[in-house]
Parts: sequence; structure tokens; C-alpha cells
Amino acid sequence: RAKLLQDAMEKCASFEDKAWRQDWQIRFDGEQGVDWGGLQREFFNILGREVFSTKKKGSKEPLFTQMGTDSGPLAHPNIHASADADTAAFR
Repeated sequence: RAKLLQDAMEKCASFEDKAWRQDWQIRFDGEQGVDWGGLQREFFNILGREVFSTKKKGSKEPLFTQMGTDSGPLAHPNIHASADADTAAFR
């Protein structure tokens, strides 16, 4: 789960159109579990938090910046985001 975004991008990079429309069965390496919806929900929650995070990770700028502070901050693309391997699929 520590590298969920990177692992998901690597796994999905070779998907064809049909694979995106099929039911996904999620497994977390090293964990036992049957995906009856809970693992899939957790996967997408973690993935969403990771992709739309506005927090800096070490020296890496996030993909998005936070705009506004009132009810429901908005996330906007960060023009200072690093152009490294972790974000290559988003370019």
C-alpha cells in the first residue's frame, strides 16, 4: 500500500479498453482477503487520496495544489509538480 499509486499505474499501463470496463478484483500483496467490495473500495479511496493529495512528499511537489479554504477546497493542477517517473503517466 505504500506504493499503491505507482503499482496501480504500472499494472494498468498495458490495459486495453475492455479491461477498464470489467469488474476488478483487488488484492494487496502480503495480505489475505477476498474482494467482496471492501478491498476495491479501499483501493480507490487510497488511490484518490494519493492522486489528489496537495501535500508535499519529501522534496516532490504534489500533482495538485489547494485553492480556497472555505466549504470544500478545490484542487488545481500544480505547475511546479515534479516531472519524474512517478508522474510520467499523467503527462
